[in-house]
Amino acid sequence: MQGVATARSFARRLASLAMLLLLSSVAKAESLPAPTAPAHSGPAQVRVHDHVAMTFAAPDGSRTPSQRASEASENLSSVIDNEVPGDVLIEMHPDSARVRLGNRVLFRLVPADAGAAGLNEFAPRVQASLEDFLRTERQRARLQTGVLRASLVVFFAVLGFLLLRLLLKALSTVEQRLTRQKDAAGLPDDLRRLARGPWRNVALVGLAALRLFASIAAALIVLLATLSLFEGTRPWRDRLAAGVSDPFIAFLHRLGGALPNLLLLTLLLLVLRGAWQAITQSFARAAATPAAEGGIDPERVYVLRLLARAALLLGAFLLLPLVIGGNGGLLAALGLVAAGAAALAFVPLAATVVVGAWAQLGREYRAGEWLGLRLSSGLEVTGEVVSVDFTHLRLVPENGGDVRIPHLALLFTPVVHLPMHRALTVEIPVDRASLAAPDALRQLQAAARFVAEQHGLETAPVVLLLEFTAVLTRFSVGLPGAPESLRNELLLALIEATTHATSGASSYA
Repeated sequence: MQGVATARSFARRLASLAMLLLLSSVAKAESLPAPTAPAHSGPAQVRVHDHVAMTFAAPDGSRTPSQRASEASENLSSVIDNEVPGDVLIEMHPDSARVRLGNRVLFRLVPADAGAAGLNEFAPRVQASLEDFLRTERQRARLQTGVLRASLVVFFAVLGFLLLRLLLKALSTVEQRLTRQKDAAGLPDDLRRLARGPWRNVALVGLAALRLFASIAAALIVLLATLSLFEGTRPWRDRLAAGVSDPFIAFLHRLGGALPNLLLLTLLLLVLRGAWQAITQSFARAAATPAAEGGIDPERVYVLRLLARAALLLGAFLLLPLVIGGNGGLLAALGLVAAGAAALAFVPLAATVVVGAWAQLGREYRAGEWLGLRLSSGLEVTGEVVSVDFTHLRLVPENGGDVRIPHLALLFTPVVHLPMHRALTVEIPVDRASLAAPDALRQLQAAARFVAEQHGLETAPVVLLLEFTAVLTRFSVGLPGAPESLRNELLLALIEATTHATSGASSYA
Protein backbone atom coordinates (compact mmCIF):
# COMPACT_ATOMS: atom_id res chain seq x y z
CA MET A 1 0.00 0.00 0.00
CA GLN A 2 2.86 2.36 0.77
CA GLY A 3 4.41 1.76 -2.68
CA VAL A 4 1.12 2.50 -4.43
CA ALA A 5 0.73 5.78 -2.46
CA THR A 6 4.24 6.89 -3.41
CA ALA A 7 3.59 6.29 -7.12
CA ARG A 8 0.35 8.28 -7.03
CA SER A 9 2.00 11.31 -5.36
CA PHE A 10 4.78 11.28 -7.97
CA ALA A 11 2.22 11.23 -10.78
CA ARG A 12 0.34 14.16 -9.30
CA ARG A 13 3.54 16.22 -9.05
CA LEU A 14 4.49 15.46 -12.65
CA ALA A 15 1.04 16.55 -13.86
CA SER A 16 1.32 19.85 -11.92
CA LEU A 17 4.72 20.61 -13.48
CA ALA A 18 3.42 19.98 -17.00
CA MET A 19 0.48 22.30 -16.40
CA LEU A 20 2.82 25.09 -15.27
CA LEU A 21 5.02 24.77 -18.34
CA LEU A 22 1.95 24.93 -20.63
CA LEU A 23 0.61 28.08 -18.97
CA SER A 24 4.07 29.77 -19.23
CA SER A 25 4.38 29.11 -22.97
CA VAL A 26 0.87 30.49 -23.59
CA ALA A 27 1.71 33.68 -21.69
CA LYS A 28 4.92 34.26 -23.74
CA ALA A 29 3.04 33.76 -26.99
CA GLU A 30 0.47 36.35 -26.00
CA SER A 31 3.21 38.91 -25.07
CA LEU A 32 5.00 38.83 -28.52
CA PRO A 33 3.99 41.68 -30.92
CA ALA A 34 2.14 40.72 -34.01
CA PRO A 35 4.20 40.95 -37.24
CA THR A 36 3.53 44.03 -39.30
CA ALA A 37 4.06 44.60 -42.96
CA PRO A 38 7.01 46.87 -43.87
CA ALA A 39 6.03 50.46 -44.33
CA HIS A 40 7.32 52.32 -47.42
CA SER A 41 8.30 55.97 -46.98
CA GLY A 42 7.92 58.57 -49.70
CA PRO A 43 10.58 59.89 -52.11
CA ALA A 44 13.90 60.96 -50.47
CA GLN A 45 16.45 63.43 -51.86
CA VAL A 46 20.21 62.83 -51.93
CA ARG A 47 21.68 66.07 -50.53
CA VAL A 48 25.33 67.14 -50.46
CA HIS A 49 26.09 70.47 -48.75
CA ASP A 50 22.42 71.48 -49.06
CA HIS A 51 22.39 70.74 -52.79
CA VAL A 52 20.18 67.99 -54.32
CA ALA A 53 22.07 65.44 -56.39
CA MET A 54 19.12 63.10 -57.20
CA THR A 55 15.96 61.58 -55.71
CA PHE A 56 15.14 57.98 -54.68
CA ALA A 57 11.42 57.29 -55.11
CA ALA A 58 11.36 53.51 -54.65
CA PRO A 59 12.70 51.16 -51.97
CA ASP A 60 15.45 48.64 -52.58
CA GLY A 61 14.18 45.49 -50.95
CA SER A 62 13.84 46.21 -47.24
CA ARG A 63 15.74 49.47 -47.50
CA THR A 64 13.51 52.53 -47.68
CA PRO A 65 14.18 55.49 -50.00
CA SER A 66 15.28 57.61 -47.02
CA GLN A 67 17.84 55.01 -45.99
CA ARG A 68 19.13 54.78 -49.55
CA ALA A 69 19.32 58.61 -49.81
CA SER A 70 21.15 58.89 -46.48
CA GLU A 71 23.76 56.31 -47.51
CA ALA A 72 24.25 57.93 -50.94
CA SER A 73 24.57 61.42 -49.39
CA GLU A 74 27.27 60.17 -47.04
CA ASN A 75 29.24 58.53 -49.86
CA LEU A 76 29.02 61.58 -52.14
CA SER A 77 30.03 63.96 -49.31
CA SER A 78 33.04 61.80 -48.54
CA VAL A 79 34.10 61.78 -52.20
CA ILE A 80 33.80 65.59 -52.51
CA ASP A 81 35.34 66.53 -49.14
CA ASN A 82 38.31 64.18 -49.60
CA GLU A 83 38.78 65.27 -53.22
CA VAL A 84 38.74 61.72 -54.51
CA PRO A 85 39.68 61.79 -58.21
CA GLY A 86 37.99 59.73 -60.93
CA ASP A 87 34.96 59.59 -63.20
CA VAL A 88 31.47 58.25 -62.52
CA LEU A 89 31.07 54.66 -63.81
CA ILE A 90 27.98 52.49 -64.22
CA GLU A 91 28.26 48.79 -63.51
CA MET A 92 25.22 47.01 -64.99
CA HIS A 93 23.75 43.80 -63.51
CA PRO A 94 20.64 41.81 -64.54
CA ASP A 95 18.46 43.22 -61.77
CA SER A 96 20.39 46.40 -60.71
CA ALA A 97 23.02 48.96 -61.67
CA ARG A 98 25.84 50.10 -59.40
CA VAL A 99 27.12 53.67 -59.59
CA ARG A 100 30.85 53.80 -58.84
CA LEU A 101 33.61 56.41 -58.56
CA GLY A 102 36.84 54.58 -59.13
CA ASN A 103 36.77 51.58 -56.76
CA ARG A 104 34.19 53.16 -54.45
CA VAL A 105 30.48 52.28 -54.76
CA LEU A 106 28.28 55.34 -54.32
CA PHE A 107 24.81 53.77 -54.49
CA ARG A 108 22.73 51.18 -56.38
CA LEU A 109 19.88 51.65 -58.83
CA VAL A 110 16.97 49.19 -59.10
CA PRO A 111 14.35 48.76 -61.84
CA ALA A 112 11.78 50.57 -59.66
CA ASP A 113 13.92 53.73 -59.91
CA ALA A 114 13.85 53.64 -63.71
CA GLY A 115 10.14 53.00 -64.07
CA ALA A 116 9.00 52.42 -67.64
CA ALA A 117 12.33 53.70 -69.12
CA GLY A 118 14.31 50.70 -67.88
CA LEU A 119 17.76 50.64 -66.26
CA ASN A 120 19.62 50.57 -69.57
CA GLU A 121 18.21 53.96 -70.48
CA PHE A 122 17.92 55.44 -66.95
CA ALA A 123 21.45 54.65 -65.75
CA PRO A 124 23.33 56.78 -68.40
CA ARG A 125 21.12 59.76 -67.56
CA VAL A 126 21.97 59.35 -63.84
CA GLN A 127 25.66 59.09 -64.77
CA ALA A 128 25.65 62.35 -66.78
CA SER A 129 23.65 64.22 -64.12
CA LEU A 130 25.92 62.96 -61.35
CA GLU A 131 29.09 63.97 -63.24
CA ASP A 132 27.76 67.53 -63.66
CA PHE A 133 26.84 67.62 -59.96
CA LEU A 134 30.25 66.35 -58.82
CA ARG A 135 32.03 68.82 -61.09
CA THR A 136 30.06 71.74 -59.67
CA GLU A 137 30.44 70.62 -56.05
CA ARG A 138 34.13 70.00 -56.46
CA GLN A 139 34.66 73.52 -57.79
CA ARG A 140 32.58 74.91 -54.95
CA ALA A 141 34.51 72.83 -52.42
CA ARG A 142 37.85 73.95 -53.87
CA LEU A 143 36.75 77.57 -53.74
CA GLN A 144 35.58 77.25 -50.15
CA THR A 145 38.79 75.44 -49.20
CA GLY A 146 40.90 78.14 -50.88
CA VAL A 147 39.03 80.91 -49.08
CA LEU A 148 39.38 79.04 -45.80
CA ARG A 149 43.08 78.46 -46.30
CA ALA A 150 43.66 82.09 -47.28
CA SER A 151 41.79 83.13 -44.15
CA LEU A 152 43.97 80.79 -42.11
CA VAL A 153 47.09 82.34 -43.66
CA VAL A 154 45.92 85.80 -42.63
CA PHE A 155 44.95 84.48 -39.20
CA PHE A 156 48.34 82.86 -38.65
CA ALA A 157 50.13 86.01 -39.80
CA VAL A 158 48.09 88.27 -37.50
CA LEU A 159 48.43 85.87 -34.58
CA GLY A 160 52.18 85.56 -35.09
CA PHE A 161 52.52 89.34 -35.37
CA LEU A 162 50.56 89.93 -32.15
CA LEU A 163 52.49 87.31 -30.21
CA LEU A 164 55.81 88.60 -31.53
CA ARG A 165 54.80 92.15 -30.67
CA LEU A 166 53.96 91.14 -27.09
CA LEU A 167 57.27 89.31 -26.73
CA LEU A 168 59.30 92.20 -28.17
CA LYS A 169 57.48 94.63 -25.90
CA ALA A 170 58.31 92.51 -22.88
CA LEU A 171 61.98 92.29 -23.93
CA SER A 172 62.11 96.06 -24.49
CA THR A 173 60.68 96.63 -21.02
CA VAL A 174 63.34 94.41 -19.46
CA GLU A 175 66.05 96.17 -21.48
CA GLN A 176 64.85 99.63 -20.40
CA ARG A 177 64.77 98.59 -16.76
CA LEU A 178 68.28 97.22 -17.03
CA THR A 179 69.64 100.39 -18.63
CA ARG A 180 68.05 102.79 -16.14
CA GLN A 181 69.98 102.99 -12.90
CA LYS A 182 67.18 104.83 -11.12
CA ASP A 183 64.87 101.86 -11.60
CA ALA A 184 67.38 99.34 -10.22
CA ALA A 185 65.94 99.63 -6.71
CA GLY A 186 62.58 98.29 -7.83
CA LEU A 187 63.93 95.36 -9.81
CA PRO A 188 63.90 91.74 -8.65
CA ASP A 189 67.12 90.43 -7.15
CA ASP A 190 68.29 88.75 -10.37
CA LEU A 191 67.66 91.80 -12.55
CA ARG A 192 69.19 94.11 -9.94
CA ARG A 193 72.42 92.14 -10.00
CA LEU A 194 72.42 92.24 -13.80
CA ALA A 195 71.73 96.00 -13.86
CA ARG A 196 74.54 96.83 -11.44
CA GLY A 197 77.02 94.01 -11.98
CA PRO A 198 79.57 93.27 -14.68
CA TRP A 199 77.07 91.05 -16.53
CA ARG A 200 74.94 94.01 -17.59
CA ASN A 201 76.39 94.23 -21.12
CA VAL A 202 76.14 90.46 -21.47
CA ALA A 203 72.46 90.62 -20.50
CA LEU A 204 71.81 93.37 -23.06
CA VAL A 205 73.52 91.36 -25.80
CA GLY A 206 71.48 88.31 -24.78
CA LEU A 207 68.25 90.31 -25.01
CA ALA A 208 69.19 91.53 -28.50
CA ALA A 209 69.98 87.96 -29.57
CA LEU A 210 66.69 86.72 -28.09
CA ARG A 211 64.80 89.44 -29.96
CA LEU A 212 66.40 88.41 -33.25
CA PHE A 213 65.77 84.72 -32.59
CA ALA A 214 62.11 85.37 -31.72
CA SER A 215 61.58 87.35 -34.94
CA ILE A 216 63.16 84.63 -37.10
CA ALA A 217 61.25 81.86 -35.29
CA ALA A 218 57.91 83.66 -35.70
CA ALA A 219 58.52 84.18 -39.41
CA LEU A 220 59.46 80.52 -39.88
CA ILE A 221 56.41 79.26 -38.00
CA VAL A 222 54.03 81.41 -40.03
CA LEU A 223 55.75 80.38 -43.28
CA LEU A 224 55.61 76.67 -42.42
CA ALA A 225 51.95 76.92 -41.43
CA THR A 226 51.17 78.71 -44.71
CA LEU A 227 52.99 76.17 -46.86
CA SER A 228 51.20 73.32 -45.08
CA LEU A 229 47.77 74.56 -46.16
CA PHE A 230 48.25 74.03 -49.91
CA GLU A 231 48.94 70.78 -51.66
CA GLY A 232 51.38 72.28 -54.17
CA THR A 233 53.53 73.98 -51.51
CA ARG A 234 53.85 71.06 -49.12
CA PRO A 235 57.10 69.81 -50.73
CA TRP A 236 58.58 73.26 -50.11
CA ARG A 237 57.38 73.02 -46.52
CA ASP A 238 59.21 69.71 -46.09
CA ARG A 239 62.42 71.14 -47.55
CA LEU A 240 62.26 74.24 -45.36
CA ALA A 241 61.51 72.21 -42.24
CA ALA A 242 64.38 69.85 -43.01
CA GLY A 243 66.75 72.76 -43.68
CA VAL A 244 65.88 74.35 -40.32
CA SER A 245 65.64 71.24 -38.18
CA ASP A 246 68.61 69.23 -39.48
CA PRO A 247 71.32 71.63 -38.20
CA PHE A 248 69.48 71.95 -34.88
CA ILE A 249 69.18 68.18 -34.53
CA ALA A 250 72.87 67.78 -35.38
CA PHE A 251 73.73 70.40 -32.76
CA LEU A 252 71.62 68.61 -30.15
CA HIS A 253 73.34 65.35 -31.05
CA ARG A 254 76.78 66.89 -30.59
CA LEU A 255 75.63 68.64 -27.43
CA GLY A 256 74.45 65.32 -26.02
CA GLY A 257 77.86 63.82 -26.75
CA ALA A 258 79.65 66.76 -25.09
CA LEU A 259 77.26 67.01 -22.14
CA PRO A 260 79.51 65.14 -19.65
CA ASN A 261 82.43 67.40 -20.52
CA LEU A 262 80.20 70.46 -20.22
CA LEU A 263 79.05 69.37 -16.77
CA LEU A 264 82.66 68.92 -15.66
CA LEU A 265 83.54 72.30 -17.15
CA THR A 266 80.64 73.93 -15.28
CA LEU A 267 81.80 72.32 -12.03
CA LEU A 268 85.35 73.57 -12.65
CA LEU A 269 84.04 77.10 -13.30
CA LEU A 270 82.02 77.05 -10.07
CA VAL A 271 85.07 75.93 -8.09
CA LEU A 272 87.16 78.61 -9.81
CA ARG A 273 84.59 81.27 -8.95
CA GLY A 274 84.51 80.21 -5.30
CA ALA A 275 88.30 80.22 -5.08
CA TRP A 276 88.41 83.66 -6.73
CA GLN A 277 85.98 85.10 -4.18
CA ALA A 278 87.89 83.44 -1.33
CA ILE A 279 91.15 85.06 -2.50
CA THR A 280 89.47 88.47 -2.75
CA GLN A 281 87.93 88.27 0.72
CA SER A 282 91.09 86.87 2.32
CA PHE A 283 93.31 89.66 1.05
CA ALA A 284 90.67 92.25 1.95
CA ARG A 285 90.69 91.00 5.56
CA ALA A 286 94.49 90.85 5.55
CA ALA A 287 94.69 94.47 4.38
CA ALA A 288 92.27 95.55 7.11
CA THR A 289 94.23 93.71 9.84
CA PRO A 290 97.14 95.58 11.52
CA ALA A 291 100.62 94.35 10.64
CA ALA A 292 101.32 93.50 14.27
CA GLU A 293 98.43 91.02 14.22
CA GLY A 294 99.48 89.24 11.06
CA GLY A 295 98.15 91.68 8.47
CA ILE A 296 99.72 92.62 5.14
CA ASP A 297 100.98 95.99 4.05
CA PRO A 298 98.23 97.57 1.90
CA GLU A 299 100.83 98.38 -0.77
CA ARG A 300 101.59 94.68 -1.13
CA VAL A 301 98.00 93.45 -1.10
CA TYR A 302 97.44 94.33 -4.74
CA VAL A 303 100.57 92.49 -5.89
CA LEU A 304 99.98 89.41 -3.75
CA ARG A 305 96.33 89.24 -4.78
CA LEU A 306 97.33 89.52 -8.42
CA LEU A 307 99.85 86.71 -8.00
CA ALA A 308 97.30 84.48 -6.25
CA ARG A 309 94.72 85.07 -8.97
CA ALA A 310 97.28 84.43 -11.71
CA ALA A 311 98.29 81.17 -10.03
CA LEU A 312 94.63 80.17 -9.73
CA LEU A 313 93.96 80.84 -13.42
CA LEU A 314 97.10 79.01 -14.48
CA GLY A 315 96.13 76.01 -12.35
CA ALA A 316 92.62 76.04 -13.84
CA PHE A 317 94.01 76.07 -17.39
CA LEU A 318 96.35 73.22 -16.56
CA LEU A 319 93.52 71.20 -15.02
CA LEU A 320 91.17 71.88 -17.92
CA PRO A 321 92.67 69.24 -20.28
CA LEU A 322 92.73 66.69 -17.46
CA VAL A 323 89.08 67.32 -16.53
CA ILE A 324 87.45 67.49 -19.96
CA GLY A 325 90.15 66.40 -22.37
CA GLY A 326 89.98 62.64 -22.00
CA ASN A 327 88.67 62.21 -25.55
CA GLY A 328 91.11 64.66 -27.10
CA GLY A 329 88.32 66.93 -28.26
CA LEU A 330 88.18 70.60 -29.09
CA LEU A 331 87.88 71.71 -25.48
CA ALA A 332 91.04 69.83 -24.56
CA ALA A 333 92.94 71.56 -27.37
CA LEU A 334 91.60 74.93 -26.25
CA GLY A 335 92.63 74.14 -22.69
CA LEU A 336 96.17 73.28 -23.76
CA VAL A 337 96.47 76.41 -25.90
CA ALA A 338 95.12 78.59 -23.08
CA ALA A 339 97.47 76.98 -20.56
CA GLY A 340 100.45 77.53 -22.87
CA ALA A 341 99.47 81.17 -23.47
CA ALA A 342 98.99 81.75 -19.74
CA ALA A 343 102.34 80.13 -18.98
CA LEU A 344 104.12 82.33 -21.54
CA ALA A 345 102.39 85.43 -20.20
CA PHE A 346 103.32 84.43 -16.65
CA VAL A 347 107.07 84.08 -17.38
CA PRO A 348 107.96 87.82 -17.13
CA LEU A 349 105.89 88.22 -13.99
CA ALA A 350 107.43 85.11 -12.43
CA ALA A 351 110.92 86.33 -13.27
CA THR A 352 110.16 89.74 -11.75
CA VAL A 353 108.82 88.15 -8.57
CA VAL A 354 111.89 85.89 -8.26
CA VAL A 355 114.25 88.85 -8.65
CA GLY A 356 112.18 90.89 -6.21
CA ALA A 357 112.23 88.13 -3.61
CA TRP A 358 116.01 87.82 -4.02
CA ALA A 359 116.41 91.61 -3.62
CA GLN A 360 114.31 91.62 -0.45
CA LEU A 361 116.06 88.63 1.09
CA GLY A 362 119.50 90.03 0.27
CA ARG A 363 118.46 93.56 1.27
CA GLU A 364 119.87 94.95 -1.96
CA TYR A 365 117.75 98.06 -1.61
CA ARG A 366 116.63 99.70 1.61
CA ALA A 367 113.97 102.23 2.28
CA GLY A 368 115.48 105.67 2.83
CA GLU A 369 118.66 105.23 0.80
CA TRP A 370 119.41 107.22 -2.32
CA LEU A 371 120.00 105.61 -5.69
CA GLY A 372 121.30 106.90 -8.97
CA LEU A 373 119.88 105.11 -12.05
CA ARG A 374 120.43 105.43 -15.75
CA LEU A 375 117.38 103.95 -17.48
CA SER A 376 117.42 102.26 -20.88
CA SER A 377 115.79 105.32 -22.40
CA GLY A 378 118.84 107.39 -21.41
CA LEU A 379 117.07 109.23 -18.60
CA GLU A 380 119.06 109.58 -15.38
CA VAL A 381 117.05 109.35 -12.16
CA THR A 382 118.28 110.14 -8.67
CA GLY A 383 115.86 109.53 -5.86
CA GLU A 384 115.11 108.14 -2.45
CA VAL A 385 113.91 104.57 -2.03
CA VAL A 386 110.40 104.60 -0.56
CA SER A 387 109.48 100.91 -0.69
CA VAL A 388 110.76 97.62 -2.05
CA ASP A 389 108.04 95.24 -3.24
CA PHE A 390 108.05 91.82 -4.89
CA THR A 391 107.56 93.28 -8.33
CA HIS A 392 109.02 96.79 -8.34
CA LEU A 393 111.15 99.39 -6.60
CA ARG A 394 109.55 102.72 -5.75
CA LEU A 395 111.63 105.91 -5.86
CA VAL A 396 110.90 109.56 -5.12
CA PRO A 397 113.22 111.69 -7.31
CA GLU A 398 114.86 114.90 -6.11
CA ASN A 399 112.48 117.07 -8.09
CA GLY A 400 109.43 115.19 -6.84
CA GLY A 401 107.16 112.64 -8.38
CA ASP A 402 106.95 108.85 -8.09
CA VAL A 403 108.94 106.33 -10.11
CA ARG A 404 108.26 102.56 -10.07
CA ILE A 405 110.95 100.40 -11.64
CA PRO A 406 110.36 96.62 -12.09
CA HIS A 407 113.02 94.39 -10.57
CA LEU A 408 113.52 92.68 -13.93
CA ALA A 409 114.52 96.05 -15.43
CA LEU A 410 116.97 96.66 -12.59
CA LEU A 411 119.00 93.65 -13.76
CA PHE A 412 119.94 95.57 -16.91
CA THR A 413 120.18 99.05 -15.33
CA PRO A 414 123.34 100.48 -13.70
CA VAL A 415 122.50 101.36 -10.09
CA VAL A 416 124.66 103.65 -7.91
CA HIS A 417 124.07 103.60 -4.13
CA LEU A 418 124.44 107.17 -2.91
CA PRO A 419 124.99 108.25 0.71
CA MET A 420 122.09 107.63 3.04
CA HIS A 421 121.41 111.35 3.63
CA ARG A 422 122.32 113.59 0.78
CA ALA A 423 122.71 117.24 1.72
CA LEU A 424 120.93 120.10 0.03
CA THR A 425 123.93 122.32 -0.76
CA VAL A 426 123.88 126.06 -1.43
CA GLU A 427 126.90 128.27 -2.15
CA ILE A 428 126.80 131.90 -0.97
CA PRO A 429 129.43 134.73 -1.08
CA VAL A 430 129.77 137.15 1.88
CA ASP A 431 131.30 140.66 1.72
CA ARG A 432 134.12 140.93 4.27
CA ALA A 433 133.53 144.64 4.70
CA SER A 434 130.04 144.04 6.10
CA LEU A 435 130.63 140.76 7.96
CA ALA A 436 133.74 139.05 9.19
CA ALA A 437 134.32 135.40 8.33
CA PRO A 438 133.76 133.98 11.88
CA ASP A 439 130.57 135.99 12.26
CA ALA A 440 129.40 134.91 8.79
CA LEU A 441 130.03 131.25 9.72
CA ARG A 442 127.89 131.59 12.85
CA GLN A 443 125.11 133.44 11.03
CA LEU A 444 124.97 130.86 8.25
CA GLN A 445 124.82 127.94 10.72
CA ALA A 446 122.04 129.64 12.68
CA ALA A 447 119.99 130.40 9.55
CA ALA A 448 120.34 126.85 8.17
CA ARG A 449 119.46 125.37 11.59
CA PHE A 450 116.35 127.58 11.74
CA VAL A 451 115.17 126.36 8.31
CA ALA A 452 115.77 122.73 9.33
CA GLU A 453 113.76 123.14 12.53
CA GLN A 454 110.92 124.79 10.66
CA HIS A 455 110.57 121.68 8.44
CA GLY A 456 111.21 119.02 11.09
CA LEU A 457 114.69 117.98 9.91
CA GLU A 458 116.77 116.50 12.74
CA THR A 459 120.13 116.73 10.96
CA ALA A 460 122.71 119.46 11.70
CA PRO A 461 123.69 121.85 8.91
CA VAL A 462 127.15 121.61 7.39
CA VAL A 463 128.89 124.97 6.61
CA LEU A 464 132.23 124.88 4.78
CA LEU A 465 134.56 127.74 3.80
CA LEU A 466 135.27 127.41 0.12
CA GLU A 467 137.16 130.64 -0.71
CA PHE A 468 138.78 133.49 1.31
CA THR A 469 139.96 136.70 -0.43
CA ALA A 470 140.56 140.30 0.53
CA VAL A 471 137.12 141.30 -0.63
CA LEU A 472 134.83 138.37 0.16
CA THR A 473 134.49 134.91 1.56
CA ARG A 474 132.52 132.10 -0.16
CA PHE A 475 130.78 129.42 1.90
CA SER A 476 129.01 126.12 1.11
CA VAL A 477 125.97 125.47 3.30
CA GLY A 478 124.58 121.89 3.29
CA LEU A 479 121.36 120.73 4.90
CA PRO A 480 121.36 116.86 5.00
CA GLY A 481 118.08 115.17 4.26
CA ALA A 482 116.44 118.33 2.97
CA PRO A 483 114.40 118.03 -0.24
CA GLU A 484 115.21 120.03 -3.32
CA SER A 485 112.09 122.12 -2.81
CA LEU A 486 113.75 123.87 0.17
CA ARG A 487 116.60 125.29 -1.92
CA ASN A 488 115.06 128.72 -2.49
CA GLU A 489 113.88 129.05 1.08
CA LEU A 490 117.34 128.15 2.43
CA LEU A 491 119.03 130.53 0.02
CA LEU A 492 116.79 133.47 1.06
CA ALA A 493 117.39 132.73 4.72
CA LEU A 494 121.18 132.70 4.20
CA ILE A 495 121.09 135.96 2.21
CA GLU A 496 119.03 137.64 4.90
CA ALA A 497 121.37 136.40 7.63
CA THR A 498 124.53 137.68 5.90
CA THR A 499 123.15 140.93 4.51
CA HIS A 500 121.62 142.27 7.73
CA ALA A 501 124.34 141.23 10.09
CA THR A 502 123.08 142.63 13.34
CA SER A 503 119.37 141.91 12.84
CA GLY A 504 120.14 138.53 11.28
CA ALA A 505 122.33 137.43 14.15
CA SER A 506 119.75 138.40 16.68
CA SER A 507 116.79 136.84 14.75
CA TYR A 508 118.44 133.38 14.26
CA ALA A 509 120.28 133.27 17.53
